[in-house]
Amino acid sequence: MFRRGAPVTFLEMARRMRAERRGAAASPELDAAPVVETRESVVAVRVRSPEYGDVWIALDATTASELVTEEPGVPVLQPLDVRRLRGKSPAAVRAVLEVLTGFPGSRVMQ
Repeated sequence: MFRRGAPVTFLEMARRMRAERRGAAASPELDAAPVVETRESVVAVRVRSPEYGDVWIALDATTASELVTEEPGVPVLQPLDVRRLRGKSPAAVRAVLEVLTGFPGSRVMQ
């Protein structure tokens, strides 16, 4: 799958692995998406979905607090928050995301 030689970005590696798993070409949406920033390790992922809209999913509390400061107006979820939102109605998810936008740094508790 991977050859030694030129370095491969994380995004390119993800594209190749996804294409290999599905046995098809990489997603055109992923190919066309601009790479905004790269780091040595993945600490957060920005997600745009019909259910959540535009949100950050941070893997730890430190990253979450940095994103709240750097990206005002974009809700920041942690993995436990996503788990707690699972199964909620779309209206409930929207309400929680509005609260997270209005009160940066807050957490989903129910």
